Amino acid sequence: MRQEDVSEIWFEYEGTPLKWHYPIGLLFDLLASSSALPWNITVHFKSFPEKDLLHCPSKDAVEAHFMSCMKEADALKHKSQVINEMQKKDHKQLWMGLQNGNYTV
Repeated sequence: MRQEDVSEIWFEYEGTPLKWHYPIGLLFDLLASSSALPWNITVHFKSFPEKDLLHCPSKDAVEAHFMSCMKEADALKHKSQVINEMQKKDHKQLWMGLQNGNYTV
């Protein structure tokens, strides 16, 4: 595929665009919980569904959303004690570990 033919990547399952900012487990439970694993989704590189999906403007936007979700989960589970005690460098290390698939402490 030529670079000029690619607009913006997006995913879909059986005709339903998958919202990048929703947890993947939630999407699976809502759309395909009765399906066998692995979950087969389609990757698209053009014809972005403007009316159905939010654009993902940058990696920084994804990082900010990820950290927001982490803070929300921490607030519900640990009364915000874990994330609030972490330093900025720890937040970056968490994000880099996610990007690189390195989940060791």
